[in-house]
Amino acid sequence: MDLLDKHWAVELQRIGGSIHQDDAPPLTPAEEAEHQAEIARYYEMLDSLEDNAKALSNDTVARAILWSLQPLDDYGIYEAAYGALRNFTPQALAQAAADVLPEWLARFGDHTSIQAALTTIAWDDEALDILIEEGREWTTEQRSLDHGTGSRCSVEGYTGPPEPPNDPAAQ
Repeated sequence: MDLLDKHWAVELQRIGGSIHQDDAPPLTPAEEAEHQAEIARYYEMLDSLEDNAKALSNDTVARAILWSLQPLDDYGIYEAAYGALRNFTPQALAQAAADVLPEWLARFGDHTSIQAALTTIAWDDEALDILIEEGREWTTEQRSLDHGTGSRCSVEGYTGPPEPPNDPAAQ
C-alpha cells in the first residue's frame, strides 16, 4: 500500500486507536490473537517509513501518525510511533503538529502521548518557527489548550530550547 494513500492513514489511525487497555475487560484468546496481529501490523506500517525520504518529508504521513496516538498509557506501540516521528524532517513534523495539535488537545486533552510525540520540535529552530508561525492562525481557545500541555513550544513566545541532554559520547 502506498504510504501516501488515504487508506494507509485510516488504517494506521484505526489501529492506534484500538489498543486494549488493562482496565478494560479481558480479551478472549481469539480476541487477543487478533489484537496482537493488529499491533504487529501497526509496527509494520511504522517500519515501512524507515529510509523512505518521500514519506519522511510528508506532513500528511506525520499527521496520520499523530492522529494514531491516543491518550492511553501504552508505552510499546506508541514508543514506536515516537521513534518514527523523530525520523521526519523537522518541517514536515512541525507542519503536521500545527495542523493536529489544536484539535487533538480539544478532543483528548493534555496527555503525555502527544507531548512525547512532539518533543523533537523543541530541538529544531526551523521547526519551532513553523509551529509558532502556524500557531498564529489558531484561535485564542486553541492557543490556551496548547499552553496547557506544558510543552516548550508556544505560539505566543518561545524562549529558546531547553539545555540539550548530557551526551557523554559528544564530549
